Amino acid sequence: SSAGTSSFVANMDISGRTASISGVFSIVEANLFKQLNHISLPLKLGDDTAVKLYLASRLFLSMETSHRQKEDIEQLNANLVAVSAERDSMAAELADMRTMKNVEFQTLQAAHAQELSNLQIQAMESNQQVRAKWEAQCDSAKAACEALQRDLQAKTTAYEKQIADVSQEKVEVEFKLRDTNRLLQTVQMDRD
Repeated sequence: SSAGTSSFVANMDISGRTASISGVFSIVEANLFKQLNHISLPLKLGDDTAVKLYLASRLFLSMETSHRQKEDIEQLNANLVAVSAERDSMAAELADMRTMKNVEFQTLQAAHAQELSNLQIQAMESNQQVRAKWEAQCDSAKAACEALQRDLQAKTTAYEKQIADVSQEKVEVEFKLRDTNRLLQTVQMDRD
């Protein structure tokens, strides 16, 4: 109904049935002044062969879509395994590098402590110059270690994002697969 003045009516006229046409379906807009036929569709009965061909084509399409989505899921699973393995490898490498840098840092600290202890015996001027040198080296090593840890953390974050994206794609594909399977079951129940 449009502003209370027009209404749309669906009509099914079976008065002119023939062997090939079982009726005419039409949409009519009626108001106070006229009746306007918007659409008129002749309907004919489907024979057994036509219905079977249609259902077979829908079944084939559903099965093809399901097969394609299954292959997509398998590919995404393979990608997920590969990315997970790469992430695990990077995490192991990060742990190894952290351990190595910690050992190097502790070794460097021990060497600096020993050197500082030896320098305390020497003259004050010489002691101050050597101490400044070793402290600068220690700061440089710390900065390099921190920069490496930041770089490895950024790589780990990027791989975790890739894993999350692949997992999201997997969920979407699985949802489409379930929807396709439901459609396939509906088609099969309609066929039965």
